Amino acid sequence: MNTAAPSSRPGLLMLLLLTSGCTAALTSDNNLVRVEFPGAQDLRDETRLVAAGTPLCPDTITDVATGVTVTACYSVEPDSAWQIADACYTALTAGPAVLGLTAQACTVNDAAYTAVSDTLTVEVVPEDAVHAGLVWLEEVANDPSITLVSPVPTDTVPADGAPIHVAAGATMLLAPELRRTSDNVVVGWTASGAAGSADGSGVSASPSQNDDSDIQIVVAAGADATVSWTLASGASWPVAEVVADGGPYTLDRVYAGVLEDEDGYSAPIGARAVVKNAAGDIVFGATITWTSDVLDLAPGVAGGMPSSDYVGTSDDCRDPNTVSGEQHAWLTATMDDGQSSTIDVVWTPRPGDGTEWTPPAQCLDDTGTGTGGPDCGCASTSGGPVGALALVAALVGARRRRG
Repeated sequence: MNTAAPSSRPGLLMLLLLTSGCTAALTSDNNLVRVEFPGAQDLRDETRLVAAGTPLCPDTITDVATGVTVTACYSVEPDSAWQIADACYTALTAGPAVLGLTAQACTVNDAAYTAVSDTLTVEVVPEDAVHAGLVWLEEVANDPSITLVSPVPTDTVPADGAPIHVAAGATMLLAPELRRTSDNVVVGWTASGAAGSADGSGVSASPSQNDDSDIQIVVAAGADATVSWTLASGASWPVAEVVADGGPYTLDRVYAGVLEDEDGYSAPIGARAVVKNAAGDIVFGATITWTSDVLDLAPGVAGGMPSSDYVGTSDDCRDPNTVSGEQHAWLTATMDDGQSSTIDVVWTPRPGDGTEWTPPAQCLDDTGTGTGGPDCGCASTSGGPVGALALVAALVGARRRRG
């Protein structure tokens, strides 16, 4: 993933780093330490729910009060609810499962550290009490931990259980999550060994190249299939029915997401073209060409977005020392049949701090000597992830891994 130089827009950069891609973790029962579980998804301190058969592999342990790493100061001792294999713990039976965190004599930063024993308790949810659903980028962007200048609409994604209409021939990323059926609360699981599959005709499913906890589907003309999600334990659930849509399509509207930091500065992070069929159903994956006069763009699956009707946006290719005040850029979505819509994207970047700026990698030309700005192709129509502010593509992963 490309990132902007440290002098770019530090407030927004830090905000995005804090909300993207962090390792799943849970806090101990008495709030003494925080234990990371690499590869785990959807571990939440407020619920502590874990699907039966989910391996948890404790790694780094951090003192909650000081933020200091104290892994060597604790031994992990599972109770009888857990099966142990390769330093990972798997609970198969519904109910509470406890990991003991037993204090050990140790030093931290060359000084003696007094660890205090604690426990970490999770609630194991059986397979038949869980169902699978999907995480949509719009829902994540409106998460209370993220501040947008204006909320993005959520009436542009299918209701739970409704078919997903995908343009014939399109590729799309689906982000599954597990939920307890009784109350729809998210349940933790582990992506390692998990896989998507399709039962029906015309849909192929494989792990995403961007994130192995996503399902990448390719939808052929006439397709109608149920996509399912299977964990390494063998537990499997249907995720959604996927139906190919051959058009005709209508470009309904375009909207953009602009992220705001704690100081009121903002940055464009993405946009979507809402496409509908003749019946008024939302259609994903219609071919869209994205253009802008200023913004650098990362459209579709190649840019880490769900489908081609989404685009990651950023303003990373201009020296922040030369840009201040309210900024405007036009962003146009154009369909194959010529339908188009242009919006005015408005944001207020954090001013540069006067230090020398280095263009991010996506701003450099083929010789590696580009200087940033439109002359180096930042107003592009294709490309990979577009720098630090395009970490919006990782927000779905952040929602999963944030404890």
